[in-house]
Amino acid sequence: MRRSMAAALVLGLITLFLGAVGAGTANAAETKTATMTLSGSGEDPLLRTLIHCDGCAPDAIFDCGDDCEITAGIKFGVTTQLEWSAPFTVRTTHDPADIHQGDTTNVSNTVSAGAGTMRVRFAVPWEAGLFACGGSFKPCGPKGTDDWQSTNYRVSGTLTMTSAPVTCTPPITGLGPVACNYSASATVLPETCIDPACLVDIQARLGVTGTVSVDAAGVIVSRTATFHGAKDLTVASSPAADDLAIPCSAAAGTDLVYGVGPATYRSPSVRATGNLGLNIYVDGPGPANLEENIGLASGTIFDQPLSLTGGSRTNHNLGDVQRDAIAPRITGVQQAGTFVEGANVGFSATVTDNCLGNGASYAWAFSDGGSANGNPAQHAFADNGSYTGKLTVSDAGGNPVSHDFAVQPISNAPPSATATPVGTAFWGVPVSFHASAVDPGPADQATLTYAWTFGDGGTAAGADVTHTYANPGAYTAKVTVTDKDGGVGTATVTATIAKRATATTYTGPRKSLPLLRVTLTGRLVDGLGNPVTGRTLRFALGSHTDTGRTNQSGNASGSVVPPILLGTTNVKASFAGDAFYEPSQDGPYPFRVGIL
Repeated sequence: MRRSMAAALVLGLITLFLGAVGAGTANAAETKTATMTLSGSGEDPLLRTLIHCDGCAPDAIFDCGDDCEITAGIKFGVTTQLEWSAPFTVRTTHDPADIHQGDTTNVSNTVSAGAGTMRVRFAVPWEAGLFACGGSFKPCGPKGTDDWQSTNYRVSGTLTMTSAPVTCTPPITGLGPVACNYSASATVLPETCIDPACLVDIQARLGVTGTVSVDAAGVIVSRTATFHGAKDLTVASSPAADDLAIPCSAAAGTDLVYGVGPATYRSPSVRATGNLGLNIYVDGPGPANLEENIGLASGTIFDQPLSLTGGSRTNHNLGDVQRDAIAPRITGVQQAGTFVEGANVGFSATVTDNCLGNGASYAWAFSDGGSANGNPAQHAFADNGSYTGKLTVSDAGGNPVSHDFAVQPISNAPPSATATPVGTAFWGVPVSFHASAVDPGPADQATLTYAWTFGDGGTAAGADVTHTYANPGAYTAKVTVTDKDGGVGTATVTATIAKRATATTYTGPRKSLPLLRVTLTGRLVDGLGNPVTGRTLRFALGSHTDTGRTNQSGNASGSVVPPILLGTTNVKASFAGDAFYEPSQDGPYPFRVGIL
């Protein structure tokens, strides 16, 4: 008892183990990765301004014409530039066992971004020195930035102010925006003067601090795949489906290669805010000494969409194309025909399948033991009755499906009868009759029976019979052929029954004495050589005649007196014929009358 319980426990553990193994291998999804670095930049013009000091350059000490005004300052423009690069990883998940001819394999992609490097750069083209308006320069107008014109007393250059590298990870759709802080500073103008003889030195320094806010976006990944062309996929943090249809024509064993990259990350809004300021220190005589902090811009200093592009294609082998694994579906069987035994019934099927094609096979089996192939197909049932059928369809991949159906009832068909013509025969003589018949149902052929009527009240049974007609005439003989199920076929034939030919023979004398009565004799037989009894023979000796009736031997006699005393006359015997016999005659023969 303990041993059997232990064996049962071991078997149970083995079963659980195998079940766990099976469960572990049921879902064989694989994930492949492709990492690529994307980079991009953008710029946004921020401002153009002039920071100047009228008192630092008195108008009287410069000669630039009437109504000319002079100012000392710095004129510059600022363009905000943003540079960013970051690694992106595209994860492609699929099931290698899910790649079949004529099916769709499910591929999904997600993307994640790694820590990127961002730099905020400010391009500052500047000029510092004396600026003038009026006099020999254009009118002063409202004395805006562009109203002041450069003079020969100036220096210029382009300053690039770049923040330290900022770690900034691009946000992916579904994860929300990110904010990255930055700061930068640069000397615009060192403590210098535009002319050794001038009395004023000017020093300027530019500085900025702020935050870059980036809205989340998806990554547009260029994808290629075997059997498919290139396609752009928008991939985010949530799985993006990319269903690939595998054509039925794909050869089994072909690698499904899936290419990922290059890619583009395009944030719809990259917005940099900050405080951009200028510190100016003027070292001049007396009241010309000053230091001033000037705020140039505060708030949004960059607001543009930004694209990061790059990377190269990484090809993943998702697995081999496997043979079609989806069985066809039979949605209906249609039947057409007369539905009688022995006649072909047409069968056709409505079948749907992902890979039906020219490689499909159709096998029909019927309950009478018959079979057929193809779609459409035909089959003839040998006998009437109720039958069933089964259709088995196998597609090009060898996936079978079967469908049982009832055949419409098959009805009986009557036999077709033929009787052989008999021509002309004589009454009293057996006439042979032959009939044949074909039953459309082969199963009925051996069961056929033949029944004859001959038009004179006589009957017979069988395919080959004889019948004797008692009277001449035209008779219609009819044969009725019946199968085991009561199906009837008929045929008729005309039998012409003729009179019999006869032969009359004069058997009496051919001479006699004058004035003595002479007995004349004769015999009557039919064409078959049989004596004809009870018929009248007529005897003629010259102009004298007499008749006699035939006896059982066909003999008859009559007596006459020769019509002459001496000489030769004629003698003959004849039969006039009747409803049964044709007429006949023998003679005339010479008959001598005289002294013998």
